[in-house]
Amino acid sequence: MTGRNEPSRLALRWMPHPADPARTVRIFDTWELACDHLQSHLLTEPECRAWALVIPEIRNLVELEEPESRWAYSQKAKQTEGGAVQKLYDAFSQSVRTAAGEAHRLKWFNFRPVSSWKTVTVALGTAGILMVVESWLKTAFLPGQGEPQAVREQQEQGGLRRDATARRGRNMRSGRPGLRAAADRDEQDQLLREQNWSDTQKLFYGVFRPAVQFIRSRYHVEIDARGLVRHGDYGLLKDVLPPMSHLKYEDWLALRQRAQPPGSGGLP
Repeated sequence: MTGRNEPSRLALRWMPHPADPARTVRIFDTWELACDHLQSHLLTEPECRAWALVIPEIRNLVELEEPESRWAYSQKAKQTEGGAVQKLYDAFSQSVRTAAGEAHRLKWFNFRPVSSWKTVTVALGTAGILMVVESWLKTAFLPGQGEPQAVREQQEQGGLRRDATARRGRNMRSGRPGLRAAADRDEQDQLLREQNWSDTQKLFYGVFRPAVQFIRSRYHVEIDARGLVRHGDYGLLKDVLPPMSHLKYEDWLALRQRAQPPGSGGLP
């Protein structure tokens, strides 16, 4: 029984199906699945930093720069059956509703029949949110934000620790001082450019473009390490997305406006 001052169990929300907005699907099937997803994606580096660009208000809910804060927040979620993270879940839910609507209006969705009555639908919104929908939302994440193995290792070790991989580590591959110095200069130049980016530019270059690059690297049918054939559903989106040459920053801004619901007045 929940105490008077404790939040009640997480209230699950609904979203329009990206292929058919007249249908609605639950945003995860249980509070446990919802909490696991929030921990794995919105509360784990490096993806949590990208989510802060998509949903800036989550910085008011949890100290994303503090691994201990993120870990304590995720533990509180499980102790309260998700009630403690209702606001985070609701902000996430609004972002996937928006993404589903954008995917439908831009036709950025595709599907694969699983049986005579079931399909898997994949969809992408203009903020880079990649969704997989079956009978309910199975996942919605920001691809291209770090190696999946690194994320799994963080989870297995029980910590939402800061990613130890610094960008400068890439420059240590060569032992030649001249090449290292040139790489350092390029690194500094890139950092200076990024410091002058607007939030919209950060969203495009840091979140949306890596998501599309991730999707472009996927295949609909893949062979796993055991030589078995498996479906790579993310690759289905390659057939419906514009080519990279048509997804430059200015193109993306125009698509963002086009993806807004009728009568909304467009993006601010």
